[in-house]
Amino acid sequence: MICIDIENAETIEELLKKEDRSYCKNNKTYGGVLREKRIEKLLTLSDVTEGICCIAYLSNVERNRTTRNNPQVISKICERLDINYDDLKRVCDNDYLIDSLKCVLYNNKKGLEDSIGDLNNNSIIGIEQMLTQCLYYLYSYDYVNFNILFKKIDDIKKTLSSFQLSILVYCAVFYYMRTSQYRKADEYLGHFSTAKIENNYLEMLIYEARYIVDCHLGYKNYYLSYEKIKEYYDKGYPMSHQFYLRLIYQTTLPADMAFENIKSMRQEIVAIYRDEYNYVYSYILIKIGEYKKAMDFIQSKKIVSLNFIGLFSYALLMYKNSGDVDIKAYKDALLKMLTNVTYTNDDNIHLAFIKLMQYELDDEKDTVVYNYLNQEMLVDCDKFQVKLYFDYSVNRYIDLSSKLYKYKESFKYLAKLRKEGR
Repeated sequence: MICIDIENAETIEELLKKEDRSYCKNNKTYGGVLREKRIEKLLTLSDVTEGICCIAYLSNVERNRTTRNNPQVISKICERLDINYDDLKRVCDNDYLIDSLKCVLYNNKKGLEDSIGDLNNNSIIGIEQMLTQCLYYLYSYDYVNFNILFKKIDDIKKTLSSFQLSILVYCAVFYYMRTSQYRKADEYLGHFSTAKIENNYLEMLIYEARYIVDCHLGYKNYYLSYEKIKEYYDKGYPMSHQFYLRLIYQTTLPADMAFENIKSMRQEIVAIYRDEYNYVYSYILIKIGEYKKAMDFIQSKKIVSLNFIGLFSYALLMYKNSGDVDIKAYKDALLKMLTNVTYTNDDNIHLAFIKLMQYELDDEKDTVVYNYLNQEMLVDCDKFQVKLYFDYSVNRYIDLSSKLYKYKESFKYLAKLRKEGR
């Protein structure tokens, strides 16, 4: 798990609001590159500045606390640090971050790949390029390299401009959303509540994230986030994302209404969100009690991923509980899916829920299911947030607590949920 670790008494909000950290195209952010190279060479500020400038000047440049950079001085500092000054200027003059944000917003993976290709041709990698790489890793689901690079940037976060720091925080939000950790995403989105966002692309991405997180957490004010992002519909907010937000909106509606809406959206499916549409469609079939249709639909699409297998296993259990039905063929299909699927540590919540469904399908003893819920599933549900998994697990835990006369544990858990506003 990644975490932005703010040292001392400063908070992220205070760092974001500092006026002398605001992003400005005329203030080249050389600081991070110079500081990293100086530390790499085990040089002090005094070692680097001797005969060139005062220590305070370089200190301010490294922390991006100066509104002007003296080209002659920076050039001499680069020479002492064995940095090619022309490469440094080229790296810091290009608007990598703005271009990268635009690529993320418009689902332009090729554009991100081209940016990464450009970086490979540079002898210097600056903070904007590192953040661009973070966005690329996230977009490509490469969480291993993302975590490594994120932590590296986190170590020098106090040298970042407010715009760069905003991107770093957004990367954390993006990561937590991608891994279904919506409560953590919500926590980091809170840092933008009082911060001024200095770029329209970033602002759209943040409002979009706010809406998606609100829907997944079941916040009643999700419609406020929806209204806010709709203000950008005529300001360049992409049509594909508009489709996706409408898709998520269906999960908040009464099942019958959502089913009619989702059927009408079938003709509008955007290619990049086809799997998301199929997932929501399957989810709504389950909500209206069409468990067999949901399983048949998932099988027909031949999608082998753990989130769909989680849906399938839940639909199978509900179908089994609906009456005297033959589930053997569907159980075999479930086992085949699990045999063919690949997964990472970020899929733990899906694996945990599927295991719970298998216990239930095999009519495992109540004590076994209760202990698994108590020791495994609810622990994962506190970290991750998949509404279907959470609702079933909590209701089942409370039901089994009563059956096994564990009233105290049940009351304690309910009190915990109330305290957390769930």
